[in-house]
Amino acid sequence: MSVIVTNIEVTPNPDALKFVVDQKLLEKGTRSFSGKSAAQNDVLASALFGHRHIETVFYMDKFVTVSKNPDISWSMIMEEIKKTIESVDLAALHAGHDQPADPTLTTEDAMLDKVQEILKVRVLPYLANDGGSLQVLGMEGYQLKIRYQGACGSCPSSSTGTLNAIQAMLRHTVDPKIEVITA
Repeated sequence: MSVIVTNIEVTPNPDALKFVVDQKLLEKGTRSFSGKSAAQNDVLASALFGHRHIETVFYMDKFVTVSKNPDISWSMIMEEIKKTIESVDLAALHAGHDQPADPTLTTEDAMLDKVQEILKVRVLPYLANDGGSLQVLGMEGYQLKIRYQGACGSCPSSSTGTLNAIQAMLRHTVDPKIEVITA
């Protein structure tokens, strides 16, 4: 059983496209790969990294975001990427996901728990709409460390506008001393 790409959407990142599919790829969580070696145990990501111009692969729920080398045009590779996604066996993909997908950072830190809840409700849906996400790596004192995923990973607006908006929201709702940095 395979999936069908029902739509291809542009993202704020000119080097990333979001391929919307007709079936769930994951029940929950995300998968993010920044290179072929990291994807060797993932059927979908491995297949996509078979294209030499692909730099990252990110997927969750019902979409796959692929970023490419800026030296090639999407018109040259978009159809190949679509066919690759549609050729992956969904049963094989699900069989390879017995490990938890990007687990939430567990902690007994009340401030970090509140930050993660705010991100989950108020930030992650918007990032997913643009083909991306973020992972919380940890919090030391008032410094929150995150890693962008998918289209957000190499998007010019993530490192400034989006990061500043997240920081402002967290300062307003959690603590005015919070600083958000990227890994």
